[in-house]
Amino acid sequence: MQQVDLIKTLEELEGEHWDEPNFASSLVIQVHELRKKPLCELNNEDLRILIGQQINLNFI
Repeated sequence: MQQVDLIKTLEELEGEHWDEPNFASSLVIQVHELRKKPLCELNNEDLRILIGQQINLNFI
């Protein structure tokens, strides 16, 4: 299992920057914001959203 730097964001870990969302859904906007948040700052609700959307499961 790979050690993950919890100070980094999902964007930093995967090396990919998403453009601003082009769909004005609160869920889409929230996922885009969570990708810019350091892993150590993600709370249970943040993780629930990311897992539910299957975003970067290998890191979270």
